[in-house]
Amino acid sequence: RKIISGVAEGIDGDALPGLWGPVVIEFRVWETTDLKDLVCLQTDVSCGTYPACNNCDSQDSYSSNYCSGNSILRDFSDYSCASSSCTSSTNPETVENCASSNGICQSAACVCADTGSSCGTYSLGCQICGVGQTCQSGACVNAVAEFSAAYSNLQQDAGSPPSGFGGGHWWYFDVTLSENGGIVGITVDQRQKCYNSPQYGDWCDPVKTDIAEKFGTNYIPAGEQIIRNNDWVWLNSGFSATVTDTYWGVDDNNNNLQASYSFSYVSN
Repeated sequence: RKIISGVAEGIDGDALPGLWGPVVIEFRVWETTDLKDLVCLQTDVSCGTYPACNNCDSQDSYSSNYCSGNSILRDFSDYSCASSSCTSSTNPETVENCASSNGICQSAACVCADTGSSCGTYSLGCQICGVGQTCQSGACVNAVAEFSAAYSNLQQDAGSPPSGFGGGHWWYFDVTLSENGGIVGITVDQRQKCYNSPQYGDWCDPVKTDIAEKFGTNYIPAGEQIIRNNDWVWLNSGFSATVTDTYWGVDDNNNNLQASYSFSYVSN
C-alpha cells in the first residue's frame, strides 16, 4: 500500500559520478501489513474468522436478581473464545446475604420477616424481640397468649357412674386446654360449667378454682397443653341439654384470657 510519493530534484552531478547536470529521482514509500492484522487471534477480545473478529468480553452479562434461601443472587454469563466462537458459562453470584442481618429474601430484596426473631426495617437492621414479645407492624410488642379449650372422647354410660350422679345417663370426656401462640404461657385459675336445657332452662355450677387438682397443674407453657381425663356430665332420662365449660386465666404478660367449649347431649 503506497502512502507517500514524490520527486527529488537538483542533485549535483558530482554526487553521482557519470551524470552531468540536474537529475530527477522519483521515490515511493510503502507500508506493509502485519500478518496478525489479517487473522483473529482467538482470544476473548479477538475471536472468530477474519475479518469478523468478535470481542467476547463485550457479551458478558448479568441476570436479574433473585432469591435463593435467604440470599439475593444473580447469574453471571461469562463469554470466552473457544474453537473460534464466543461461548458462555453461567455461574451464580451472591449479591447480599440477608440472613447476616437477621433478614429474609423476598421478591429479590432483603426484608425483615416481621417475626420475633426478625423485626423492624432491614436498612436499620432486623432486631430480635425480647422474651415474651412478638413483632407487629415492624415493632416489638408484648405478646398475648392464644388460649383454647376443647373436649374429646365423649362416651355415654361408659364404666361406672361418676360421683354425684343423680339418675338418667352420664357422659365421660376429656378436656384439653392449650396455648397456641408459642410465645407466652398461661396460668389458668378458674372454671365454670353452664347448661341450657329446653326442659330445665338455664343454670350454672359454681365457679371453681381446682384447676391444678383436675389437670395436674394450672400452668400451660407457651405452645403446650394440659389435659383432664374423665370430666363428666349427667342428665335425667328424656331430657336434652347443651353444656358450655369456660376457663379463665392470665398470661405471662398479665393479659386476662378466656376459653370455652360446648356440646349438646340427649339422655335416652
